[in-house]
Amino acid sequence: MQNKIVMNLDGKKVFFYCDNDKNIINTFCLTIKGQETENHIVEDGKSIFIGWGYYVFKEIDDEYQILAADYTKDPSRDLTEDLTLSLNILKDHLEISRRTGLSSDELITFQDTFVAKKIALSSDAVYLEKQQAVENGDSGWYMGDANDVEQSDDPDDYITLPLYKLLSYCPKAVSVLSLPVGTIAIIKDGEITNICDEDNNEVYAK
Repeated sequence: MQNKIVMNLDGKKVFFYCDNDKNIINTFCLTIKGQETENHIVEDGKSIFIGWGYYVFKEIDDEYQILAADYTKDPSRDLTEDLTLSLNILKDHLEISRRTGLSSDELITFQDTFVAKKIALSSDAVYLEKQQAVENGDSGWYMGDANDVEQSDDPDDYITLPLYKLLSYCPKAVSVLSLPVGTIAIIKDGEITNICDEDNNEVYAK
């Protein structure tokens, strides 16, 4: 059952619904408070990116509800009042950055794209490689099949997709998207097993 979280920001009552642990809820609330202090974001129709997550404020009876992009539908168009998934993704990003000691200053959003080898989309062992910086909507991330030793020059073997589609093919892959250029992550049977930095130093092992 979703919990209703309520904040009072300088006389503005702000609320949202989620089913997350207290730590990430507190982190999210502190971020909202900080952004309101600096940028006065709590207004009807205003939006904000926190991590890769997209949030919109909706005024309802003199209160402001926070809605999130709905990654189960079309997040560029659809919103949801349930922030659980969005905050879980934020939590995973922060946890992976903490454990690896790696982070990037780049803004990567769910709308940015990645390139995948098509066979990786149905593989039980994949790798994610941050090959380049974000440019023109390209996140710079590549997903390959960890069991595939053959290289292909055939464009038909590859596909470009928006990052939120990783939630359908390899949900744990979303956890590493805040890491910098040069990072390689191995994911087997739905779990991150290894992460190496740009110098091939292992910074995470299951």
